[in-house]
Amino acid sequence: MLLVALFAIGILYRSVLPEYSHGLYRVAGEKEWQAFDSMFEAEMPVGNYEVSFVANFTFSPSARFQFIPDNCINGMTINGQKLPAEWFPFCDYWYGETFDLSPYLKRGDNSFFVEVSNDGGIAKVHMFIAHSDPILLVLHLLVFLVLGLYVLSFARRYCKSRSEAVLWGVFLVGLYLRFRYYCMTLAGMRAEDPWSNMEYAYYLLNHAFSLPLSTSGWAFYHPPLYYYLIAIIVKAEQILSNIPYLVMRDVQAFSLLLSLGTLSIVFSSCFLLFPKREQFFERLLYLLVIALQPGLILFAARINNDALYQFLAFAALAFLLLWWSHAKDKYWFLCIAAIVLGLLTKSNTLLLLPVGYTCLLLKRGMGWKKKFRLGGIGFLIVLLTTGWFYTLRFIQEDNTFIVQNLNLMVDNLIVDTSLESLTEFNPLRVVRDPYNYLWDPFRGRDYFWEYWMKSAFFGRYVFGDSVTLWASGVHDHVCSRALQTARAFQPVAGFPLLHSHSSALCLLPRCRSAERALEMVAVLLVQHRGALLHLLCGVPHPHTGAGVRDFIIWIINLWEECVVCFIP
Repeated sequence: MLLVALFAIGILYRSVLPEYSHGLYRVAGEKEWQAFDSMFEAEMPVGNYEVSFVANFTFSPSARFQFIPDNCINGMTINGQKLPAEWFPFCDYWYGETFDLSPYLKRGDNSFFVEVSNDGGIAKVHMFIAHSDPILLVLHLLVFLVLGLYVLSFARRYCKSRSEAVLWGVFLVGLYLRFRYYCMTLAGMRAEDPWSNMEYAYYLLNHAFSLPLSTSGWAFYHPPLYYYLIAIIVKAEQILSNIPYLVMRDVQAFSLLLSLGTLSIVFSSCFLLFPKREQFFERLLYLLVIALQPGLILFAARINNDALYQFLAFAALAFLLLWWSHAKDKYWFLCIAAIVLGLLTKSNTLLLLPVGYTCLLLKRGMGWKKKFRLGGIGFLIVLLTTGWFYTLRFIQEDNTFIVQNLNLMVDNLIVDTSLESLTEFNPLRVVRDPYNYLWDPFRGRDYFWEYWMKSAFFGRYVFGDSVTLWASGVHDHVCSRALQTARAFQPVAGFPLLHSHSSALCLLPRCRSAERALEMVAVLLVQHRGALLHLLCGVPHPHTGAGVRDFIIWIINLWEECVVCFIP
């Protein structure tokens, strides 16, 4: 029933989309027109251009439309009616502008005439139904209601207490956030080079699914599983409509499904990590961190192999937890299968192998003979199922670079890999610049732990001045909480902050300038707010397990405060 309902909503969605035809463009003032398919996008010199096309609406047209130009739209006429002059020009080629066109549109064919200016490179005019359009909002609401009712039917069957009902509620919120993010995000927004990834899929379609040379395209060095899957999706959409916009949205929908699957794995694994009912708050914290983590929600609309890798990595860890809890061989081999699929998706999955085999070595109550048998069979499976890809790469192409496009990286994107950049964590820098600036090495880009923390909240994107104060507040809160209480050392910020304790103390005597020394002192003062609070509040009593931990951290902080005070 779920699939039938979603299929019916999908048909309704397609029926409200306009069909574009009779696309023509020319240099402004000239007589000769040139044709284009679907939406206008072409490599053009600097100048002004005129674009004409027809949009056909099968039913009553939507009201609100989003236009994304490159570089600017200077004017527009619809069905012979000129749009208000105060709307133009606009030049936002990332998010565009949204207009209410209901007074200008009609059922059937609608002629558009658009005046475009280009500063060189790609010139384009893209037109989409805005996510704020009432018809689209209703369709999105219907999809979420169908998914929500499906989840609630599961919750009724398996929910055994009110505390578990809260967890199901968090799961629903995570589901809504991912679905809403997909609805609001086009393929080129907050993206990771979707066109290079689509190029891989189109290559497979055009060459009978034979693999390309790793050096013949920007993303062609990646293992092929994700690209085989999206190539099948692209082929199906080409048979149905062959509208480029819908092709991209369908691939994004695949990423959404993978993101929802990842959330489902996380939800089920919280009961494995914390099996006792008394561990409700541990379950809730774990689920909140993952379900509401912005860095993970970004995958819900992303076109690249990270979406599939994320799903398979969480699946492998979940099967590893099952094996650790129940010691059944099938869970070990399911974990190996997930790692194999991950290796055929992205080479980062190699990092999961030492995790799995370390757990195998540390597993109690299992003889070494069985450990060697499971480990040997697992390694043989990995070697036989993934070795062919890397063998072809290393032998046939004589190419030993796993990450091929490092050779094509421009110098401005090369980061510092010194001990300082890999260990230092400066909360002041993070709060001052809450976003990752890829092209500016002077704004914290080269510091691994700072980049990692910023990515967890905002990816590699700059969200603008309007939310900078809020973004800085988020980082300040995380940094502060990670130092004010011992328990807060468990969240994501705890590890880099512990690094910064030791690295700042080591680097302070080596500062080459007074400004640098003052900055390091300020960093230490911010970092040690937690220790000062411990001193003011008194010594914790090491009577319980948590008390022992608090007492040890208090002693470490006290020692560091003394060291800081007596540094020459």
